[in-house]
Amino acid sequence: MRCDEDGPDGSVNPDVTAVFAADGSPLNITDYEDILERFVTAFENVEELADSLDIDITLREGLTMQNWVPSSALEDLAEWVVVDYSCAAASPKNLSVKFYYTDAYTAFLGPEEDAEGEDYLIADDKGYAFVVQCMARGFLDGVKLNTPVTTIQTAKDCVCATVEDGGKYCGDYAITTFSSGVLQAAIREEKDAVHFEPPLPAAKQNAINSVTLVHYAMISLIFSTTFWNETDEDQQIIHYASNERGEYPHFTLDKNSPNTILLGVTEDLAIKVENQPVSTTVEEVMVILRKIYGNDIPEPQNAVVSNWSSDPFVRCSWILFELGVPEDIIDKLLIPVDRLYFAGDSFNQTQYGYVHGAYGSGVDVAHKITTKIEQSSSAAATTRILKGTVIITVLLSLLVV
Repeated sequence: MRCDEDGPDGSVNPDVTAVFAADGSPLNITDYEDILERFVTAFENVEELADSLDIDITLREGLTMQNWVPSSALEDLAEWVVVDYSCAAASPKNLSVKFYYTDAYTAFLGPEEDAEGEDYLIADDKGYAFVVQCMARGFLDGVKLNTPVTTIQTAKDCVCATVEDGGKYCGDYAITTFSSGVLQAAIREEKDAVHFEPPLPAAKQNAINSVTLVHYAMISLIFSTTFWNETDEDQQIIHYASNERGEYPHFTLDKNSPNTILLGVTEDLAIKVENQPVSTTVEEVMVILRKIYGNDIPEPQNAVVSNWSSDPFVRCSWILFELGVPEDIIDKLLIPVDRLYFAGDSFNQTQYGYVHGAYGSGVDVAHKITTKIEQSSSAAATTRILKGTVIITVLLSLLVV
């Protein structure tokens, strides 16, 4: 693997190719596009409303104010695709309009004048991890992997991490990049969760518990052949208008990956598929595919289901903020506990919930610590603290991966 080569291969996400009813019959794509356009108009109108609100409201309330009240399977589908699937992995009923539009909705794109380009689907055998592996190449030799942290002890003058094999690593400062899911499990004192000694202060616990964990699962089915309708496109997107909102609505058909169907599901269904046997998930998806393509289609040769929410080192896919969360919540999340600092995707002021937001958060917190080090009164102390800081920062950031 070379890190100076081009980034992962991918292709621009295509538009919707076809839409099907709950019984598998094809629906008029123009009718569906009209519904999508009507929803997007209401959605954008709520965005314009967000900055003028004196009090926060839910996205559902904002959409209702724009006369969007879904009453059909196609309207539920349009709303799910734009909000649940594309943006939040959560339904509009609890989403905070102020947080959703003023920060999260625009965080990835950045300033409007810089928001250019397309969404891409990565289909590269190097995988998404390739980028991280390249970034870590310069220091990975000094990192202990596959050594879970079990306990973090904080004090006025140091931080110590105990790992699963009984080893202990201490430094004058530390940065933890545990996900909010891991931190919430620690607060609940779950059996297999990291343990804080002493327990995190009540204010810190309240801030962490105010974060909403998002659950999103990816399902990949690999077939021996392409059985769907051939087009000139490498990929097709079909939508399924189930009578139950969010039931396997979005299929990406890819003939080059090879002969692969990708699905994304959210919320309760995501938790369900990550905790049930893969064979059960395959059966549920194949029922829908047979409705659409007939009973003679082959069984998949292989199937993979993500496990972000069930993985004890992650426990969620990303985060968001629901109605009622104070606007200074991230300031509260960032407050260190003695010399233990916090970073990650929940701790970035404008880009929370994104990988690059997590990375930027770590950089920002590291700069805060190095500033403190530079302000140390003696060069000898600076050298000692810096050495400890580097060790403990790397450990707490990466041992949980």
